[in-house]
Amino acid sequence: MKISGEKTTGAILLYASFFVYDLFLWTLQVPMYSFLMESFNEKEQAQVMQMVAFICGFAGIVGYVLCAILPISSNGVLQLDIFFISVAVFLVGAVLNLFSVKEEPKKEETQTSVFSVFQNIPAKLLKMCLLFLLIFSACFPFYIFFTTCFAESMFDAHRPTIAANENLTEEEIEKIFTDRLTDGSQKASLIFIAFPAGVMIISLVMEKGKIFRRFGIKNTIFSMLIFMIGTLTFNIFFKTTIGFFLIALGIAFSMVIQISVPYMLLNIYREDPKYPKSRGLSSDNSIISCTFSIAQAVGSLLLSLLIKKTETTTVIIPWCLVSAILATVLALTSIDFGKQSQQEEEKNSRKAIDNRTEKL
Repeated sequence: MKISGEKTTGAILLYASFFVYDLFLWTLQVPMYSFLMESFNEKEQAQVMQMVAFICGFAGIVGYVLCAILPISSNGVLQLDIFFISVAVFLVGAVLNLFSVKEEPKKEETQTSVFSVFQNIPAKLLKMCLLFLLIFSACFPFYIFFTTCFAESMFDAHRPTIAANENLTEEEIEKIFTDRLTDGSQKASLIFIAFPAGVMIISLVMEKGKIFRRFGIKNTIFSMLIFMIGTLTFNIFFKTTIGFFLIALGIAFSMVIQISVPYMLLNIYREDPKYPKSRGLSSDNSIISCTFSIAQAVGSLLLSLLIKKTETTTVIIPWCLVSAILATVLALTSIDFGKQSQQEEEKNSRKAIDNRTEKL
């Protein structure tokens, strides 16, 4: 899509605002999760985290429905209606939150430098952050490129391929590409509703079914990674609408994990008597937030360089697949998942009883 010369400055400001907005959201997580972990018990924390996932899922459904209804481009020019609507909703929500929630700051607050956050980081925390860096790397490209990948795969919305037809003029190539990209993106937005809807449903199932307690954090993460690896592998060999639908569900499963598990593991780590007492809770939460930011920044840079040379789909799916495989290997070999699941506790308990019976 072409952006006219008069709108160049506006486009730069638009993408800069995306960056600031995204940075604000990641920064906001640090005090939010610190407050949550200090003020609520383990059961209440899980409920709040799953509710956050549920609300995010609902907001995502509204957003993707708007993307499917409103045009993304017109005559080759990018349309900003969706952006203006989303900004308005965000501002209303932020203002309502400011005036409805009473804040009572602590009288005394220990000041720490930025560099002190990265000092004396426990090895288990670093390994956990690396795990979620890989998990996030296996998902976030689809937040940005899902519609593009779908349009390329299912609607042949790839400019070089269209341009290969020597009988078309530049204007005709641009029109065909824009029409295919718009049609593909609008259908992809409908399919990608499975992502926020999946977040809502999975978060409710995990909370009501007490999945982490029954099956354990480790088994839950492995289930998510195996599902993603299988789905991404399927999409490398087969280009189908069902395949993209399954990708959306896999990302939903992953997002629910990302919202809750890092902070659950951090709680477990901090209960360990050997954990450095000098580290504050907000410092550890900052490390987790930095992990996601680093994954997004480095991944976006590398992907942008790779995509210039080939189709988006050719880059995104293998990138996510490799990240998911590396995350699985790391989880198998190096991660401390702490508490056992209820099933493992019952199994070990039965084994201990059997051993005592044999001795008798």
